[in-house]
Amino acid sequence: MAFTEVHDRASRAVMERLGLRPAGIIRREGLVEGRTGIHPDAPLALFRRVDLIR
Repeated sequence: MAFTEVHDRASRAVMERLGLRPAGIIRREGLVEGRTGIHPDAPLALFRRVDLIR
């Protein structure tokens, strides 16, 4: 399992090349596109390995 900022296309592409697939959105402290600084409720893309999903 892994997560990254929703707007971070490069990290999302790496995760997909590693065999991870989108599994939802979680909210944690992080960066928000178009806003400065760290935010307490940033949307993060959650990824997981497809071969482990049953």
